[in-house]
Order: sequence, then structure tokens, then C-alpha cells
Amino acid sequence: MSTPHKTVIKNYESEIRRYLDTLPSKFRSHYENATLKLKGRKSAVTAKCLDCVNYENAANRIRECETIRCPLWRFRPYQVKQNRYQETAESFLEETFDHSTLEAK
Repeated sequence: MSTPHKTVIKNYESEIRRYLDTLPSKFRSHYENATLKLKGRKSAVTAKCLDCVNYENAANRIRECETIRCPLWRFRPYQVKQNRYQETAESFLEETFDHSTLEAK
């Protein structure tokens, strides 16, 4: 007799395998590592970022991502080794707040 937990795991794996078949082949391993092989947080973040940009021009779009409100933004792959977080955050603050009153524009 199958337990509810085993049924969920079986459904999870079959759903992931169906989804893998829809992904561009060069990105399947990222998603598979994150979901079925449980390779760790880095694989999960990479898979989510790829999914977020819909696998199109992925490295550039993830590198240039400006969605700084995303909780994964600081951990996204393909970053240039510099303090891009600080630059983008400062840019966001300058565009969003009037510094003389510290109120939203």
C-alpha cells in the first residue's frame, strides 16, 4: 500500500520529468540537478533564474538582472566579479526616493 508521502514523491518526479522534456536541451541538466539530483542551493538558484528569464539569452539576462527585490538576486549565477549589488541598489534608491525628504517619488 502506498503512503501519501510516497504518492507525492512519485507525482513530483513524474511532473519534473514531464517539465524537463519541455526545456531547451542545454538547460535540462541545471533543472534536473536542482530538482531530482538535489545538488544544492546553487543549482536551485541557477534553475530558478533560468526559468525566470524563460531560458532566452539566459547568461546575459541573468547577469544584467535588475530585479533586486528578488530574494535570490544576490545569489544569481553569471555575475561579473564586482560590487554590482551595491551599484544597482544605489541606482534603485536614487530613482525611487527623493533624498532631500527621504520619501518615495
